[in-house]
Amino acid sequence: GEDARNAAIAIARRDISSATWERNLKNWSFDDYCLRHTRANNTLAKYGVPVDGPSQVRAFLDGILNHQMDGIKSNVMFNEETKSDLGKAIIRFKDTMSALNFTPTARHQQNDNRNIGSVSRGGRFQGRGGHQGRGHKRPHESHRGGRGGRGRGRFKPQGRGRSEQPDDGLKLDKNVLD
Repeated sequence: GEDARNAAIAIARRDISSATWERNLKNWSFDDYCLRHTRANNTLAKYGVPVDGPSQVRAFLDGILNHQMDGIKSNVMFNEETKSDLGKAIIRFKDTMSALNFTPTARHQQNDNRNIGSVSRGGRFQGRGGHQGRGHKRPHESHRGGRGGRGRGRFKPQGRGRSEQPDDGLKLDKNVLD
């Protein structure tokens, strides 16, 4: 009855206002974000709740939190055809993303963070030899692990795996030649 209608409207409004997207994650993609907005607006339309097109598009664009998408958001918002139609806005947004070959994912973000972090502070329990927290070391144990501490080790021949010619920037792997 009336309670179910009011509950569905409240859920739809909450979905529109709370849905956000910054990048594709394992369980939340841009398609999921678009689908949530579309379903919620369809629910509101089904129950006769008036929501104009520009408000739908504005709520959709406001939930996109990735600042690298600001240009695409402007493109959608200032286009006469898409600024008042959520369906067309979603299609234009997706088309522009694919044309620019831009779909940020958690893996890209993780790699970016890892690169930045490794430059700025090194790894866990960083020792002098650059052996950065590999394995299960405790803080009170020696930081110079077996093969990665200082020096080359005791019995490693100098030219192992390399040609003895001067280094001209090109490296040959003997396994490839065999």
